[in-house]
Amino acid sequence: MKNLNATVTVDGDRWRADKYDNYGNLVEQRPIADRMGRSPSVQLNEPADDLERFLRERGHPAEIQRVVILAHRRSGLGPVRNPTVLAVAAPRDLLTLIQDSASRLDRGRCAAIAGLIRRDHEFHGRHRRAGTRPPR
Repeated sequence: MKNLNATVTVDGDRWRADKYDNYGNLVEQRPIADRMGRSPSVQLNEPADDLERFLRERGHPAEIQRVVILAHRRSGLGPVRNPTVLAVAAPRDLLTLIQDSASRLDRGRCAAIAGLIRRDHEFHGRHRRAGTRPPR
């Protein structure tokens, strides 16, 4: 989720925030990236790829939908080229996406995946508390 008062332009994994004044004049352009220089799509794709691999290796292949939400009420989405994630600027777009995606997995499969992730988090949490590294 990004809370930017700007128009966001996406070209692959390069994201840019364009700010305009009240008269529509462009007053600022800046890349959108974290301290390590990763765009929102890279920040999202790295753990999503790990999760897909984790599930696949445990017999639950699933496609992870990757969505960046522009949450500021004055956020806008400019041109989007070669997207590696979905970007939405309106809550109704996210709700539609959730409704469309909800039918892809049956309840049993959702429960199995949730249990698998929960057990993994508990496993790694125990090792963090104990100050040890889990085996790979």
